[in-house]
Formats: sequence, structure tokens, C-alpha cells
Amino acid sequence: MPTSDTPRIIKNKKFREEGGRRRRSSLGLRGKRISSLDSSITGLPHETIEPQQYYRLLDAEQSDPIRMRQLLVWCSQKAMQTLPNRMSSSCGSVDLIVREIQLEIIAALHSREINVSWYHRPTDGIETAQENATVKSNSGKLPHPANTEHAANIILFKKQRAAYQLEEDQWKSVIERHNKEHEILKAAEAQNVIISYDTSEIANYMPPRFESVMKNSLSTELSDFSKVITNDMLLNVHHLQDTIHRYQIASDVLGESCESTYARMLRAFELRDAQEAKNIDPVDLLKLFSTASSATVSTS
Repeated sequence: MPTSDTPRIIKNKKFREEGGRRRRSSLGLRGKRISSLDSSITGLPHETIEPQQYYRLLDAEQSDPIRMRQLLVWCSQKAMQTLPNRMSSSCGSVDLIVREIQLEIIAALHSREINVSWYHRPTDGIETAQENATVKSNSGKLPHPANTEHAANIILFKKQRAAYQLEEDQWKSVIERHNKEHEILKAAEAQNVIISYDTSEIANYMPPRFESVMKNSLSTELSDFSKVITNDMLLNVHHLQDTIHRYQIASDVLGESCESTYARMLRAFELRDAQEAKNIDPVDLLKLFSTASSATVSTS
């Protein structure tokens, strides 16, 4: 039995520990026909394979742009093969031109004249506008959806705050105006001044829509209005007094009726209890005593 590892085994262990480069797998080249135009482009797959399955044959070790170019070349070549051959028709020259254009496109894809990489594409006006519309962080990453929602809420709350601030200012102006009016009335009450209906004193505090009313005989209108209100109030007070009086009479009558009914019911219950006490059967009384005594004995 060997007591130590061989030099070859030790060398292999060191190579694995140092993390050497991964060797390229030879299985990736099995069954592939290398094209003569470019070493990175393989030949067209077998004709029995559907174009929808071409992506399964792409080399996994290649980068995404190269795989995209390979897929475009295959699809273009397959499209040329599936076109009907109309060379003998009257429009044969047009078909030749179309085929030449297709061959030029395929050759441009082979020679990398057509850039299919999306890593370093120049941005046009539309993409620039989209990038400007999209809020990005300093690192170039897209913002978190919660941050986007919070930014929209901040804009909405600022608008609501401005509206509430305007409403608060309006309320403050209304309160200030009414405070001035209250001070005038309080000063007049302290001096025992009879408040008149002179419109010149309250003209500064009345809204513009009341100017037409102020220019007319305001005192006469107010006095007539006060008389009508007073008469209506007196009539309502009389109606209320009469209603209260009727309710009081009805309450007294109902109370007397309830008291008499309650007295008759109480007398009837007392008579029934007295009759039941007189008509007690001795047998029932003895049964009751025996039941009580048996319950006492069982409990003890």
C-alpha cells in the first residue's frame, strides 16, 4: 500500500486549489459545420429542423450578440430557401434584385457590418426622452417602485397642502372681519348706544351683492321684517302653550286611570293568594315535608 500521494496527484491537487482556467469543452463543437465566411458562424442546421427550434442549437459558450447574429443568419438563409423560384416569370429581374439584397444582408451579418449588439447602441431622440422621463438614481439603476409611488404622493400632497393653505387664509380673513364687527358691537353695547340702521357704518363690512339693498330704505324693510317675525313667534308660542296644557291634562287623566287599575289588580292578587292559602291539601303538605326531610338526610 502506498504511504503517500504520487507527484502527479500532488500536482493535480495544486492545480485544482489554485483555480486554473476552465478548459473549453469539446462537446460544444460536435455536429457543427463551421462556415467559411467566419469562424464564429456555423452552417445552417439540418432542413428537418424547424426555425422555431433554432435557439436550441445556439452555442451556450458564445456571448448574446454573437448568438443573436447566428440566429439572424440562420433565419435569413432559411427564408431564402423557402421563397418560390420565379426566375422564369416576367418579374425574374425583381426576384434577382431581392435575392442579391438578401445575400448582401447575410454577408453584412457575417462580416459584422450590421451591428446587432445592444450593449453600446447610440441613443436616439425617443430613447433619450424615455430615459429622461424615467427617474434614475446616481448609480444608473432604476428606482424602487415604492420610491416612485412616494414621489407621486409627495407631489399630490403638495397640491393638497397649497389648497388647504388657501382655504386657511380665506378663513382667517373671514374671522378677522367678524372680529372687527364684534368689537364695534361690543363698544356700542358698553356705551349704551342704540344701534341704528345707518348703512354708512356697515358699508365696509357688507358684501358687494348687498349694495343694492343698502341703497334702498333698509330701515323700513328691517322694521317690517321684525314685525312679521314677532307676530309669527307669538303665534307659535301660543300654539306651544296650548299643546303643553293639553299634554298635562292627558297625563293627569292617564295617571289616575293607571293608579285605579293597579289598585284593582293588587286587590285581586291578594284575594287569590288568600284563597290558595286556605285550600291547601294536607296530603300535599305531607309530601312536601317528606321531600324536604329526605333531601336533608341525603345531604348529611
